[in-house]
Amino acid sequence: MQAYALQKTYVRLGVKSELINFRTPAQKDQYTPLTKRKGLKYFLKNCFFLLNYRTRKQKYLNFEEFIEKQLVTGDTEYGSLEELMDHPPCYDLYVCGSDQIWNTAPNDASMAYFLPFAKGHKVSFAPSFGQLGTMKHKEEIARYLRDFDRISVREEYGQKLIYDLIGQNVPIYTDPTILLEPAQWDELAAKPLVKGEYIFYYSLFSSKELITEVKAISKQLGLPVVVSNISNQHDLMTGFQKQTAAGPCEFLSLVKYAKVVVTSSFHGTVFSILYHKPFVVFRGMEDKRICTLLRMMGLEECSFEPGEGMKKVKESFAVNFDAVDQCIKKEQARSMEYIRETLEL
Repeated sequence: MQAYALQKTYVRLGVKSELINFRTPAQKDQYTPLTKRKGLKYFLKNCFFLLNYRTRKQKYLNFEEFIEKQLVTGDTEYGSLEELMDHPPCYDLYVCGSDQIWNTAPNDASMAYFLPFAKGHKVSFAPSFGQLGTMKHKEEIARYLRDFDRISVREEYGQKLIYDLIGQNVPIYTDPTILLEPAQWDELAAKPLVKGEYIFYYSLFSSKELITEVKAISKQLGLPVVVSNISNQHDLMTGFQKQTAAGPCEFLSLVKYAKVVVTSSFHGTVFSILYHKPFVVFRGMEDKRICTLLRMMGLEECSFEPGEGMKKVKESFAVNFDAVDQCIKKEQARSMEYIRETLEL
């Protein structure tokens, strides 16, 4: 969705834009309904995945359909940095999009996202290093970063890392999903998936204490809880309504039509803000990415700690979204100025 938003933004400025179609075998395996990785851990995972195979397959197909219909990609699919180095795609400007493409920890991390293969001008727009205490390959990354014409990042943590690596004080810009208006996201959003009012609970890493908070909020409000993913064992026996086949368009719908959103996700937070939803973020001010966003929007009070869930939910209904929209307009203007400057290199 960040790729979609940033590509739409460049197209809106009259620029022909393509996404480099880069998919490593590790990344493909990570998102297929059943993993091909070997070992007891992955065997047990596949046993669990088989119980939900139909919805996992549908989710996968929903994402593939979004990529095919909504994104403009290059004709060549690359599976490794070596392939990119041997036959680099040729453009006037290369842009590192957003989200955690500069996080070196995930299974599908790659130095390709630092564009060592690119022969033209190189810039970044609000990428993230994730939330790491340490970073792998520091010297190599520093070498690649020095070759960029312009660098920006998404949060204060990334700004500090860049300074530590190459001595540059780079700007922070908002996530590209915020560059589009809610009406533009509405063009993609699926029809309502749930009848009646509901709480949308969206977390990439559930915990017992977070599940306890969500259940307490549900009881107090008298509303069912809907989830779009099962992140770990804590999600299994909750009794929440599952919409686990949801792809990007269904995710937008679940946020748009929710009465309340409870999340611990950066983009769960982003789309709650865009859609003016009463929302709370579990330990949001402890997350290096989310806290930057909440401070930027003046929404620090939407973060909650264990035991504060219902109190914070009640307060969220009084959020002044007119003031938030002014913050969004300001960040959109700053971002567009930066993007236009990158086109003049």
